[in-house]
Amino acid sequence: MASGCKLFVGGLSWNTTDDSLRNAFEAFGEVTDAKVITDYETGRSRGFGFVTYASPDQASTARSEMNDRELEGRVIRVDAASEGGGGAVAVVDTVAAAAVAVVEVATAAAATAVVVATAVVATTAPAAVVTAGKPLPRR
Repeated sequence: MASGCKLFVGGLSWNTTDDSLRNAFEAFGEVTDAKVITDYETGRSRGFGFVTYASPDQASTARSEMNDRELEGRVIRVDAASEGGGGAVAVVDTVAAAAVAVVEVATAAAATAVVVATAVVATTAPAAVVTAGKPLPRR
């Protein structure tokens, strides 16, 4: 696919399908792909999609003609799709990285707390320190 051939289409009606999206954009050139993005769990439209054209000129014409126009009762927004895509994937990657960082911090904090708690217990009541269910020998 040539660069500049893929369009983002936002503000879609919940009733818009891949076929109705394709039909609306075919007037401006050869549509090679039209996809309404749906929720993984519910299958319901997420209100946006993508249309891919055979050439950048066709995509540019469609963008100019369809942006801020009504489609199935909703005013849609049409713009060039971001290169590399992965908007949702990028968010998931960011959330996953944040979750890993939180786990690493929590693990480090827990390890520090165990060391501190063990040191406190060991210095205040050596006979009470228990490891794996067995008391430590007195020194």
